[in-house]
Amino acid sequence: MPNIGRYRRINPKADFRLLVSHDLVNLVQSDVDIAIRYGPGTWPGTSSILLQRQQILPLCSHSFFSKFGPFETIDDLAGVPLLEFESAHDPSSIWINYFRDKGSVLGNHTRMSSYDSYINLVQAVLDGQGVGLLGSPLMTQFLDSGVLMVAVATEPLQQHGYYLCQPEGSSSSRTVTDFRDWLRSELSAAADPLDEVGAS
Repeated sequence: MPNIGRYRRINPKADFRLLVSHDLVNLVQSDVDIAIRYGPGTWPGTSSILLQRQQILPLCSHSFFSKFGPFETIDDLAGVPLLEFESAHDPSSIWINYFRDKGSVLGNHTRMSSYDSYINLVQAVLDGQGVGLLGSPLMTQFLDSGVLMVAVATEPLQQHGYYLCQPEGSSSSRTVTDFRDWLRSELSAAADPLDEVGAS
């Protein structure tokens, strides 16, 4: 959404109709010019170009960190409230799997809350209710502004990516082509803040 807002300032004549769906939308039948899909990048009948790969880290608010931190290792997080997205596409976005992928074990007595909405998960993390497995590119603005912080220094985990998709063999109008090219340039040129934060 921040990218679309910037583009509308660049090209005020461009209008958007945004559709959000958890289902795999048929781009031809739905008359969609461009789709941004999250996943492995292989969808039949679809031309897909990688925009950015998602990377996750344990993120929290500064107020939460002040109350419960600091945390020296991943294992320290087992003693604080953890928040997760129960419909996550990536297995590593579930805390028990994240601990496993980091070479650790999450105990049975951890305080855990789960959300069926990604927006509600993010809001809970912003409100200081716990630590969530979040990251770029969706959380970039919150990390850049200092609203969220990395709870414990660790390397980010790579996940699936966000892909710019169009029906295979489709032709685009000049308006669609201009936006597609601008978005690709904008996202591919963006430095990933997690690469720097995770290494600190």
